[in-house]
Amino acid sequence: MKYKIKTCQRCQATFTPNSSVQKFCHDCKIGNRKEWLRNRDHERSLTPEGKAAHRVLSKAYDERTKLAAFETYGGTKCACCGEDNVRFLTIDHVRSDGAEHKRQTNGRSRKIYRWLKANHYPDGFQVLCYNCNCGRAMNGGTCPHEEMVTHE
Repeated sequence: MKYKIKTCQRCQATFTPNSSVQKFCHDCKIGNRKEWLRNRDHERSLTPEGKAAHRVLSKAYDERTKLAAFETYGGTKCACCGEDNVRFLTIDHVRSDGAEHKRQTNGRSRKIYRWLKANHYPDGFQVLCYNCNCGRAMNGGTCPHEEMVTHE
């Protein structure tokens, strides 16, 4: 059923409504919804229950984002030693430029997984366990596991 053209009560633009009770154009309807959600979320975040719920949701999102990054960069296994416990794994800068990257992103290295997702998982990263990652950092870019193999 086609309804008569109306004037939006918010922006005064003319629009064709989808129902007889529609008062706002599509853009204003979406804007109202976004504003309502923003206000609702802000009010919730002021309560202890809301803060706790936000922490739980944020942690779950960060975990999913971390696992997605691991899958993109070779799976849930260290590229050097084969460690497969996800709690030990981290993302490593292949070119050992993690400190420079941290400076460029204003010291937000703890949000590396979100940064990777936002930047469409660029090249130059790999999955390593924390031991191999630190070993590379302290050993000039070579993991001590690699040195042990070449000396034997």
